[in-house]
Amino acid sequence: MFEITYKDREWFEKICTDGKTNVKGEYDFTFENQFVVFHSMAGQKYRYGVLDVKSMKSSEIVGLRDNLCEAEEHSKMIPVVLEALKYTGSRHLILSRTMNPIHVIDMIFRIVLPYYGYNIREEQIELSKTIYEGLVNKTVSICEAEVGTGKTLAYLIAAVIARNYSVRYKDLYCPITITTSSIELQMAIFHKEIPQLSKMLQKFGVIDKPLVAVLRKGKEHYLCVKRLELFKENNPNYTSFSENISKLESGGFDLDLYPLPNPVKKSICVKESCYKCKYAEMCKYKGYIGNSKRNERNIDFQITNHNLFLASMTHSNILSDGRFVIVDEAHKLKDTAQSMFTYTLDMTTVKSVLNRLSKNTNEVRTKRHIHNLCADIEDFMFRTTLSETEEVTTDAMSQPISCEFAKSQLKRLKNMALRFNRICENLSIIKGESYIETKTLSECFGKLLDDTYLPKFCGQNIVIMPKSIEFQMYRNIWRSGKNFVLTSGTMSDEQDSFNYYIRQNGINFLYEGNVRTYSVSSPFNYTDNTIRYVPPHIPIPDNDSDEYIEAISSEILKIVEATNGHTAILFTSYRALQLVYQRIGQILNKRFEVICMSKSNKEAINKFKKSKNAVLFASGAMWEGVDCSGDCLSSLIIVRLPFPTPDEHLGDMNINRLRSDIIPQMIISLRQGLGRLIRSESDTGVISILDSRAYKPEYKSKLAFVLKKYPKVDSLEEVHSFIQKKKSKDYFDQ
Repeated sequence: MFEITYKDREWFEKICTDGKTNVKGEYDFTFENQFVVFHSMAGQKYRYGVLDVKSMKSSEIVGLRDNLCEAEEHSKMIPVVLEALKYTGSRHLILSRTMNPIHVIDMIFRIVLPYYGYNIREEQIELSKTIYEGLVNKTVSICEAEVGTGKTLAYLIAAVIARNYSVRYKDLYCPITITTSSIELQMAIFHKEIPQLSKMLQKFGVIDKPLVAVLRKGKEHYLCVKRLELFKENNPNYTSFSENISKLESGGFDLDLYPLPNPVKKSICVKESCYKCKYAEMCKYKGYIGNSKRNERNIDFQITNHNLFLASMTHSNILSDGRFVIVDEAHKLKDTAQSMFTYTLDMTTVKSVLNRLSKNTNEVRTKRHIHNLCADIEDFMFRTTLSETEEVTTDAMSQPISCEFAKSQLKRLKNMALRFNRICENLSIIKGESYIETKTLSECFGKLLDDTYLPKFCGQNIVIMPKSIEFQMYRNIWRSGKNFVLTSGTMSDEQDSFNYYIRQNGINFLYEGNVRTYSVSSPFNYTDNTIRYVPPHIPIPDNDSDEYIEAISSEILKIVEATNGHTAILFTSYRALQLVYQRIGQILNKRFEVICMSKSNKEAINKFKKSKNAVLFASGAMWEGVDCSGDCLSSLIIVRLPFPTPDEHLGDMNINRLRSDIIPQMIISLRQGLGRLIRSESDTGVISILDSRAYKPEYKSKLAFVLKKYPKVDSLEEVHSFIQKKKSKDYFDQ
């Protein structure tokens, strides 16, 4: 695609000599076997032109002071050549739907991106082509792309080409949906990746207008006029941030753009529906959503989070409907779905809503029904609280509920659900905020009547969970008819095996031919830039054992000394973190800056990134999604293999479940943790794993898939020698 050759020199010189054309000049190259590019001198400038050999029409390209005489410089002229072709009567290279889309993707990566300084990566090109194929075919495509492969740019290019060139969907102008887990990635795509790509593609004539993207955040990110008025009434002394409040009132509504305290944002954000709200006409959020819907034909991308995406899949009209969906950070989708498809029914709230409904109706019959239902709820709550009930659980959707008392309570709940929803059928008696609250409760009660859900009694609350979250994901997502591409750096648990991920996310319910998988490894040189140290003498993990805590504390001290700090220590629990920190925190602090992360300390990671040779005690958020490129993180210590908790009794576990669920989940989590170390081509560092279970036969073969790219060393002397060899003098300065 966009080929440059040098085959027409003699032909061009002949037609110029014979006077068969009005152009004069020296031959440079032939573009796409049809367009001859030539130059001539005009004063001190070289003037370039292009001649269409079929129509014999010509057009001036550009005037330059320097002659682009070297062959490797000719590709730099392609943008202006394409622009000139608009005037030769030949536009077949520009915006043509008859072009092979795969060739267009190839051209973008081999011609357009290098023109702007990007390196050509064969893995990235193949990834983009695979994503394109997944988008235009009615499939769920699972594309694993490790760090450094450039997957964001790969799927953006594939999506643009799929939308513009797919004959099957060429008349569909709905936006492409991109859903991610983190707001940081959403902002990067919206503010950086798409604008840059738009500029490049437009310059080369691949698209004829800028790409348009919108950021679809949850309603809690936007201002609610009604709740703002209530906040001002209840908090007259808000002068410390009154200026930002005034800016919101005068035109703003995106709370993320204003430096307000989080408690204030939570008090004034959109929480409920705007339906029947007296402020609806002046609601900026409602107007924003309305404008977005009206302009969706002009939108190329809508970028959102997993929560809002799943809510839109189960409740219509939240996001613009579109056929193409890209799920980035797809390894987190199931956790979000588990939360989204779990409902909590607060019986005290139910009674409160029913009493409110009773006051808002004059119908004697409805009042009587409400009174009787409230009495039954009172009795239900009393009996359930006093009884030693078993949790209502099931291992498969076809198995019966085990506890007789729970079965009788479930029957009563279903009866109350029918009665509640019957009362709520006449929603004209429900006004204001009660409307959305009642609708929510009605939906919760409705799940009690759904055989795919099962309740769990928790005191005054009833938690209604899917019997199979996998089936709910299939029913609400995968069978929707959309074309999905799921991408992440960690979805396989061994070489080319996505079986665990497919099963855990309900994709296995689809016909096998509708599921595609693809994996591309990181291009980084792990062989030369990393080593792996796994000491065999550490006791089996046991946080209650003083011997174990002492052993890992001692080993951490030695590793930190060998690497001169620059270390992040990853724990699987905050309890273990605190036990080790109490032992060695002060010792380390004599030489290094020590940063201890807690559940409430959100700034610990940012502080570590800005440090010189700090030691970070970390857990939770540090395991994934954190980018610490450069020397600040040159030693990563995994204290314990990240088995799903609790892992103390793994030895007694059914061996089949161990192989099919526990180990694959641990492998994926471990890959996420290890991915924190090498974030760029120039990064170097040490991986240390202080868990002797890595040598056990049942784990060793599986771990080999993850650890094989990190060369193994057996001593701390080798760790010290590696750091001395790879790091510059500045690294060792205090």
